[in-house]
Amino acid sequence: STRHMSLILHLRNLNNCVKSHFIQYGVKCSKQSKVAILDLGCGMGGDILKWLRGNFEVSRYVGVDIAKSSLVQFAGERLKSNPLKEKVTELICADLGTESLTSVEDTLDVHTWIKREDGQIESKWEAISSPLSANDLFHVASCQFAMHYMFQSSRKARHFFAEISRHLAPGG
Repeated sequence: STRHMSLILHLRNLNNCVKSHFIQYGVKCSKQSKVAILDLGCGMGGDILKWLRGNFEVSRYVGVDIAKSSLVQFAGERLKSNPLKEKVTELICADLGTESLTSVEDTLDVHTWIKREDGQIESKWEAISSPLSANDLFHVASCQFAMHYMFQSSRKARHFFAEISRHLAPGG
């Protein structure tokens, strides 16, 4: 690997350090022993180990991103050999500036895990409407270095914050 030769290695390390601190702080503020995570703009899952290997227990992780190709890589490469992959209950392909996670009007591509009869866990993608219900509440909603995409218009920003608000648990 040539990663150690990167000219921006120190900047990437700083970004990862900042993300780790934000994650730890968000979990601490939730005051929960088990946290449900809504990760917005999760991309290819570069931060999943920060969530799954933190000094806290994750009850559920839902990742959302606009790029299905990134989510496919997340479900495949990042999670295929991770023993905690079942905590990642859904990966949802959506533009949270315009689409809703609860609306029956929006059909979204969603990744889930299925336990087969032989006990093996299988990856599954399907197009469904309203992948989350109004009862799906999260202790922490995170958007790491991607929120600026929601400010292309005031309408997108309002829609984005309404989506987050709809899914945050009291005190989240």
